[in-house]
Amino acid sequence: MSRDLQAKCQVLRLLIGAIVLLAYSAAKAEAPCFETSGIFVCYDNDESVFYATPENQVAYNVQTIHDGDNFYTIYHSEPRTHYKTGDGVKAGARSGPYSFKMPPHDFRLWGPEDDPVSLMASTGTGGAANPIAISGLPGDPYFYVFFLGVNDDEQMRDLARSHWRHYLLEARTRDFVSFDLMTDAGWAPFSPDIRPAPVRDTAGAIIRSNSARVLGHTQGLIGSISFVNGLYYFFYFDYGPDGNEFNLYLRTSTDVRRGGWSPAKLVLSSIGLRMVRVAKAWNLDRWAVMYGCYVGNLQDICVQYTRSLDVFGPGGLSDLQLTSDFALGLARDGRARSFAQPYWLTDRWGNLDAPDSNGSMEFYWTDMTHSQCLAHPYPFCPVYGGAVRRGSWSVHSGSR
Repeated sequence: MSRDLQAKCQVLRLLIGAIVLLAYSAAKAEAPCFETSGIFVCYDNDESVFYATPENQVAYNVQTIHDGDNFYTIYHSEPRTHYKTGDGVKAGARSGPYSFKMPPHDFRLWGPEDDPVSLMASTGTGGAANPIAISGLPGDPYFYVFFLGVNDDEQMRDLARSHWRHYLLEARTRDFVSFDLMTDAGWAPFSPDIRPAPVRDTAGAIIRSNSARVLGHTQGLIGSISFVNGLYYFFYFDYGPDGNEFNLYLRTSTDVRRGGWSPAKLVLSSIGLRMVRVAKAWNLDRWAVMYGCYVGNLQDICVQYTRSLDVFGPGGLSDLQLTSDFALGLARDGRARSFAQPYWLTDRWGNLDAPDSNGSMEFYWTDMTHSQCLAHPYPFCPVYGGAVRRGSWSVHSGSR
């Protein structure tokens, strides 16, 4: 190759690099920033695939826990019998720097198919669903996992005629590989043959969703748990007492080793059918709130911060309005997409944490966009095979 041609090739490479850099910089510049309670939140415009879910698997409600050099990921998955309705919990762990990818994982909790009395029965529905992981009190080596069983009031498990609810159940683990299950007799190594005990509140009432529904319309007890100033806060959404609206509720506990949750308190009423997560903000004495929202007719994910760690009163959680004015801008390209069951990365106490020195908040959602099923018409698409995607936002004291 002549020197002249080599020089021209070098110039071409530099031009291509400059064009790529300019395009990248322009895309980053398009990422929106907005003000919430006196601080600015900016989407980092860094969406990527966290887990390319195989078409015979389910993955949503993804929580990653950053604990020292370890990253634990736990999520809602399919039952152990593929292409059936029902639920299971998978989890995995990875040591070292954060990789922006799902760690190796496997089934950890699932229900029996031959014991309809079990609160984890997986007989066409049910099993183990929507896990939330949180550390025990300082000095306790366990993480406690609260998850849902789906059961009917009639105890007939009639898929067509029964009325169903979510029941809160509890497990524990040291390593997100081996789990114990809370039973009426205490902790027992997990086995699908072991019947779990329902979690009860401090008044002795079983914690279950407020409204019994026909199958496919159950809601409630899906949310997040944070440990702040010696108290566990369990925020979740559920039907209201009349069953016609959705509210945000709070239960608190001083020790999660065996239930101990307070009776529910109403935080926000009439929030609409939306997933809401609440955690203490990273390096701030505020609550961070993430929820599903719509910008026009397009789904997006919204984020707000409170002015304080108060739950009730001015500047607290009850002072927020869950509007679409705080959208991260995932839908700004105009494509109709589904951002299902968003969750995020936390520390062991369930509070927001940065996975690396960049200081950005990592969050996840499952892409359940129906249009992708036209090209991949496998069974139960897009619930089965919906890819888990990730992104991040950063917080600033002033606009950028």
